[in-house]
Amino acid sequence: MNSIIDLHSLNVMTGMFPVIVMDCWEHSYYKDYLKDRKSYVFAMMKELNWEIIEKRIEKADIIAKVVKG
Repeated sequence: MNSIIDLHSLNVMTGMFPVIVMDCWEHSYYKDYLKDRKSYVFAMMKELNWEIIEKRIEKADIIAKVVKG
């Protein structure tokens, strides 16, 4: 499930296990990318450790099965 959190505290979903979290507020990329958020996102995706993300996905699957019963 994708979730967007506005203003750092609004629309925070409880009971979720985050797999990937990316800060897309301008303060996170403006210095290097100016207003080019798309290039920032693509660059950050290349920096992710996909082995760790796979482990997080596996853990999220286990949590989902336990919650469903």
